[in-house]
Amino acid sequence: MAGVGKTALMQHVCGMEAVKSSFELTHWIWVSQEFDVVSVTRKIVEAVTRSRPECGELSTLHELIVEHLAGKRCLIVLDDVWDDNPSHWNSLTAPLSRCAPGSAVAVTMRSNKVTRMVNTKVYHLKCLSDEDCWRVCQRRALPNSDANVDQELVEIGEKIAKKCQGLPLAAEAAGSALGASTSWKHWDEVLNNDLWADNEVKNLVLQVLKVSYDHLSMPLKRSFAFCSLFPKGFVFDKDLLSHYGIYSFSYL
Repeated sequence: MAGVGKTALMQHVCGMEAVKSSFELTHWIWVSQEFDVVSVTRKIVEAVTRSRPECGELSTLHELIVEHLAGKRCLIVLDDVWDDNPSHWNSLTAPLSRCAPGSAVAVTMRSNKVTRMVNTKVYHLKCLSDEDCWRVCQRRALPNSDANVDQELVEIGEKIAKKCQGLPLAAEAAGSALGASTSWKHWDEVLNNDLWADNEVKNLVLQVLKVSYDHLSMPLKRSFAFCSLFPKGFVFDKDLLSHYGIYSFSYL
């Protein structure tokens, strides 16, 4: 489900020294629900060449991938795959077969149909326990605290962690909201926020993120609003974003 930590876990694995030392190259490609073989292949080319390809022919894109990856031991991460069409998958991964033995393609997904299509070893992530959710919340809310946290805050925090229903992303967002203040009143307001009322797990992440958003400072809310104008997966140029972000604030 959303927020269980698939992408975060994969990022952690890719950063492990034992993994990095096992591959000559590691490339991360975000796929998304709107799957198109050519566009995703272009993303792979962009990742391996560090430049945007000018061509749009699938065969030419495949040649570029083979040119840069052939004979090298590679780890290719395809993040957030939804498409379960085997022919699309075969076309996408065909040039990757030219990598050296020991190469791997890792996929994050939410669909069981995709796991059957990929036909490989699958790891199903489980939700966290309430105790672990509280640890995540506490780490985010009280990053510099020692073990002697006010017991009243602990009791409220544990109740909030239980509402996160085992989702790390929800716990991170709740912890961020709590971190705005260490007063009992503030934590109680987060606990009793109306957005917790809908207990559907599928809606929980957005609800908790809204709680976190409500406790942002006004400048950060404006930045968030500006960035929301761009589509999911948009690649930002930090200097351009800063320039237009400051320019747009004068009209808010």
